[in-house]
Amino acid sequence: MFVLAEPIRALVSKWKEEAVDLRIRFGEGPASKTLESLSEELLGVMDAAQDRLFNLEQAAAAAGYSADHLGRQVRVGKIPNAGRPNAPKIALRDLPMKAGHLPSTAHRGELTVARAERIARSIVSPEEGHDG
Repeated sequence: MFVLAEPIRALVSKWKEEAVDLRIRFGEGPASKTLESLSEELLGVMDAAQDRLFNLEQAAAAAGYSADHLGRQVRVGKIPNAGRPNAPKIALRDLPMKAGHLPSTAHRGELTVARAERIARSIVSPEEGHDG
């Protein structure tokens, strides 16, 4: 299960710094290579989770909105369609979350990553991520 994305990214950054420190202190060895490799692997898993696609029913169950509502949002362009015109899909990174909705345990970890990154983006660019 994923935890908040920003603390994981900070940890990965710290691991990469430690890999550089190990390399400086002890030379190119298995410890620094392993630390660097594991850091990249963790970032890859996080990025892959963001790209996961949901059909409208799955998205509705995960986000707390109805499939009809999400379908309308896709049709009017408020949510990007990651599928085909008559078979829309929503990428996890674009999935809106209804306030107070707790997703099923099957999706909770993935959605926490997406939500944390969306919150961070909205702080950096306040005009993104809300309907006004």
